[in-house]
Amino acid sequence: MKKTLLIVTTIILIAVPAEAQEWDNVEKSAFGAYVACNFMDYLQTRRIIGAGHRELNPAIEVLADEMGKTGVTLWFAGTTALTYILSDTIFKKHRKIFLGFMVGSSTQTVEWNLRMGYRFW
Repeated sequence: MKKTLLIVTTIILIAVPAEAQEWDNVEKSAFGAYVACNFMDYLQTRRIIGAGHRELNPAIEVLADEMGKTGVTLWFAGTTALTYILSDTIFKKHRKIFLGFMVGSSTQTVEWNLRMGYRFW
């Protein structure tokens, strides 16, 4: 678990360079909320895979079948890095809207998992 957390943290830190200084406080907070929700979803997904249950996201399911929990870690680290890159480049003009959508979708996923009985603690 410590190795997994170290990998995820390293990838996120690499993905978030100092250029984020041009982001305002709302955008930084929204990205932080997204990372937090995505991390909760990551922990829930590891529980789902660890319990031998089926993951509903087909991409994660394929990675989990091929690589186990390492595949799950790579998926979540990659999506977090990609969200930052998209926020900082393609969706620069509409960053707040894009990040709001990402926070909303992550929050909904975490809530769905909680309703299904998958905790992240």
